[in-house]
Amino acid sequence: MKSVALRINGLSEPVSYLDFIEPVEADSCFPFYRHNLGNGTILLFESLQSGSLNISTFTPYNSETNEPGKIEGTFEFTVSNENNDSTINITDGAFAFEVYAEW
Repeated sequence: MKSVALRINGLSEPVSYLDFIEPVEADSCFPFYRHNLGNGTILLFESLQSGSLNISTFTPYNSETNEPGKIEGTFEFTVSNENNDSTINITDGAFAFEVYAEW
């Protein structure tokens, strides 16, 4: 099984663009790629080389009507393994979430 995750800490507010290397609007960004080979071996790539996130839609949650907010966008990043001898390039990543809380 393969998985991709974006961990963003301390995002002050939704932005249209976030550079993972120099995240001005966030404390830190930690994307990673994980490949579980199924035999107990897990390949983990989390040493960030480059990356960014673009938010194309942000609609806040409406607490009066309980209408969920929406956040959509795209991302890309390059990460390497802990030995820095292999890299993974994630391109054309996309996300869309409903938001059930105030930002």
